[in-house]
Amino acid sequence: MPRRILLGQHLRLALCLYVTRSLSELRWPLASAIALPCLVFLGSSLARAAEPPALVPRTTGPTVALAARARGVAKANAATQALSVRTREDRIEVTNGDRPVGTFLFRDPKLLRPHWANLFGPGGARLTRNYPPVEGADATDHADMHSGIWLAFGDLSGHDFWRNKARIEHREFTLAPRVEGGRLQFATRSALVSAQGEPVGELLSRHELAPSQFGWLLAWQAILQATHGDLKLGDQEEMGFGARVASDLTEKQHGRLRSASGLTTAQATWGQPADWCDYADQREPGRGVLLVPSPQNFRPSWWHNRDYGVFVANPFGRAAMKQGPPSVVTIPQGEQLTLLFGAVLHDGAGFDPAAAAKAWVTATEALAPTQQ
Repeated sequence: MPRRILLGQHLRLALCLYVTRSLSELRWPLASAIALPCLVFLGSSLARAAEPPALVPRTTGPTVALAARARGVAKANAATQALSVRTREDRIEVTNGDRPVGTFLFRDPKLLRPHWANLFGPGGARLTRNYPPVEGADATDHADMHSGIWLAFGDLSGHDFWRNKARIEHREFTLAPRVEGGRLQFATRSALVSAQGEPVGELLSRHELAPSQFGWLLAWQAILQATHGDLKLGDQEEMGFGARVASDLTEKQHGRLRSASGLTTAQATWGQPADWCDYADQREPGRGVLLVPSPQNFRPSWWHNRDYGVFVANPFGRAAMKQGPPSVVTIPQGEQLTLLFGAVLHDGAGFDPAAAAKAWVTATEALAPTQQ
């Protein structure tokens, strides 16, 4: 029993004995009448103190990871309580009331991998470049490679899944898109297919999107499965989890990139390790995209960052990022590698990227891979 509870019980007991003794010197029946309620009160207090604390039901596992944690930091306002989803033949459209949140394209005739596009913050500000880019409003470089947020690999067993040569083909939803408890979740199974149409492996993905006081918390859990021989992840800049920010957020216009290491600008952060990077508007510091690789991934990420708006968390390109000898990560036949990355889509005043990154890590603990 906690010491403060015992002290409280001792004080109650002393008070009862003192009152009883004082009154007993005057009149015994009156003392007895007062002593009995004192003892009852004391007994009930002791019984309550002896009871175990109430258990708060705790649900765990990937299907509830983000919502269970995010509710602890979510603000109760209308802007974050009306997520809805519509599934079409080639995409998932996510809205927040009458405002767009983003689109997940799982079939795209030009960009040959599933990806997020046209993402907005809870306040309605555009955060990623138009997809496809709009001539005259956007730079049109990498038009069919840089959508909004994506996961891709320039060298996976010698095949290029970044530059639309090999392709990641959507096969099915293993968890149909749904909004439950204020958050979106869905899961997919995709085939890794070479440029010649040969199977290379499989990719299982789980996506969750939930509101928080920092913005939308987006999580992408990826499980690479070696179903057709060993999978070998090579050493390139173009490997990992990337984003392309809105044109006016780029460093060529009004944005600035900074990292958890305290470095600023795309040039200074390029190739460096960091727990997170935030690409944000210098005019409105609360508006931007924060990328966070899970600290439970098999290795920390280096960063492939550019002033034209792309930034990529890359745990594979050690030599490409000038951080050591060439790296090849092998997944043996029949085994798998789990990765977790995410983003905070923010457009509110007073945004703190360090606090937001910490909230994202806490919110996604159940999705995070075990140390590999």
